[in-house]
Amino acid sequence: MDTGFPEKILQQHALKVTGRIFRNGNLAHAWLITGQEGTGKEQLARIMAGLLLCQAPHLDGELPRTCGTCSHCGKLSRNTHPDIHITEPDGAFIKVAQIHALQKNISYPPLEAENRAVLILHAHRMNREASNALLKTLEEPPDNTFLILTAKGTSSLLPTIISRCQVVSCSGLLHEDITDILVRQDGLEPATADVAARLSDGSLARAREMIESGLEFRDIFFKFIVLPPARRFSLFFDLSSMMSKDADRFMTAITVIQSVTRDMLLVKTSGNISLFINQDLLPAIKAAAARFSEDELSEYASRLEDMERLAARNVNREMLANSLLVFWAE
Repeated sequence: MDTGFPEKILQQHALKVTGRIFRNGNLAHAWLITGQEGTGKEQLARIMAGLLLCQAPHLDGELPRTCGTCSHCGKLSRNTHPDIHITEPDGAFIKVAQIHALQKNISYPPLEAENRAVLILHAHRMNREASNALLKTLEEPPDNTFLILTAKGTSSLLPTIISRCQVVSCSGLLHEDITDILVRQDGLEPATADVAARLSDGSLARAREMIESGLEFRDIFFKFIVLPPARRFSLFFDLSSMMSKDADRFMTAITVIQSVTRDMLLVKTSGNISLFINQDLLPAIKAAAARFSEDELSEYASRLEDMERLAARNVNREMLANSLLVFWAE
């Protein structure tokens, strides 16, 4: 576990609020950190755990931090501290057996630190049995034990779990922050990082997905929509195959196509270049937008949302991909 903050703090506002709570000493025994994937929920949870276990945390500054020098911080940095317990999905779910094992492990007093930190990552993936089992611990946590849950949102959690936690919401990350991380930590060229960040919807994880497969799809997709009509079908099935390869790639492709459709609608309605996502391909977007009316693009944008829902229900991805690409091929 990192205690010195060598990486950029993704949720600075939430951490500032956390620092004030720690200074006041009015700590809830259970926290729920929510936000979309890739916005820094787990980083914030681990920082909070470090503050709970550190012998001399620095709480007076703008951002609270651990001392980085005590024995607890040393063990946290080596991921060997016996008083931090991390539970995350085993396969698709967090299962009841995992919660029972956790409850057994924390039934004794902390071994070394004054407090114990329990991290339950991706808590929205607890099955019902696991959720019900966790309720007992949330209602009556062992002394000096603090639970920190992370989840994409609250809709998949039992209301009784939410009501027993202090909720911290993580907002989407700034485009500039994602770009900076991709350049400094991932070694990307600034131009590539900028495009991935604009396509990320505030999520570092999604930005990295875009780098892995989304930008390649975007390049081929733009070739597809600017080719003369007689030549478009030469790329039609290549794009369909890329989209339907797996669920993640389908959703990534949908994100790319949504960004293009949105930019084309901006050409029709605003023209404000600063609002465009695909700024590096603006001439191609303007040329392609001329082929469609505003109503056609608006209707297609609604279809994209429908296709997302159908894909989530495991409707045949190849059929969905072909249906979406026909719009651009005609």
